[in-house]
Amino acid sequence: MSAHDPGVAAGTTSKKLPETAGTPRIRMDKLSLRAGSVVAIIVIWIVCAWLVAQNFNRPASVLPYPWEVLSDLRGLAVFVGPGADLTLENAVGVIVDNSLDSAVRLGLGVMIGAMLGVGTGLLLGMSRIASMTLQIPLLLIRTIPLFALIPLFLTWFGGSDTGIVAYIAFGVFSMLLVSTVAAIENVPPVILDFARALGASRWRVYRTVVVPAIIPEVAGGLRVVVGIAWAILIGGELLGAQSGLGRILSLAEQFSYTGRMMLIVAIIMIYTISVDYFVMLLSNYLTRWAPDDSRSH
Repeated sequence: MSAHDPGVAAGTTSKKLPETAGTPRIRMDKLSLRAGSVVAIIVIWIVCAWLVAQNFNRPASVLPYPWEVLSDLRGLAVFVGPGADLTLENAVGVIVDNSLDSAVRLGLGVMIGAMLGVGTGLLLGMSRIASMTLQIPLLLIRTIPLFALIPLFLTWFGGSDTGIVAYIAFGVFSMLLVSTVAAIENVPPVILDFARALGASRWRVYRTVVVPAIIPEVAGGLRVVVGIAWAILIGGELLGAQSGLGRILSLAEQFSYTGRMMLIVAIIMIYTISVDYFVMLLSNYLTRWAPDDSRSH
């Protein structure tokens, strides 16, 4: 049968190409699943709140309904100070002011920790002497539970912003250091051999082969680290800060304002998702040359 046979032509043109993750149908399916999961969480929340209401004398202090949490938004205005009016404007002001304080601490801590962690990881990967010298001390640092260090940082820095930033930077540094070293070890040796065979120097191989090759894995690790950095930030603010979302959360806990605590937690979740999305976009831009299956989604 010739290639010009109508049957052959029809058979070849009737085959459907596989749908990729970027097609409208796939995107719509993902959006539907995510929306369905949010609805399911809200339904489960309502059911649990109803069960609590049937078994506790003060159910609102244990697990309020979603609408009760939203109605408690004005109550955040109490953190303006004694005698403050419980208005929506004051409540929004409390959220904005304390969010900015937390964002500055988080941004500085992540930036400093990321530069130190990735930089140290690259140094260890480039120098065998540095790797052998620092391997044991860095291993010991990595095994220290972060929350166990809060009392030490409080002793060293008090409740200052410097201590909270240093605490976040230490946590980010220790995690990204491990991620960077692991990414360097995962670079296929055959790629390095090809570069050396073409006459590239050791420094050029490291700069043009190793560093680009580890970007996808390090960027993926950065997404995880940024999410954990929020937990580190709140942990530091809970104990030592005089402002910030963690401080508001601590004050709400002292007076058993469960609805207000859940509002702060929801706000932190929104911030975390937003930052994660931004880091994902940045990661995809930096790895735009990589195959789709190795990029963040």
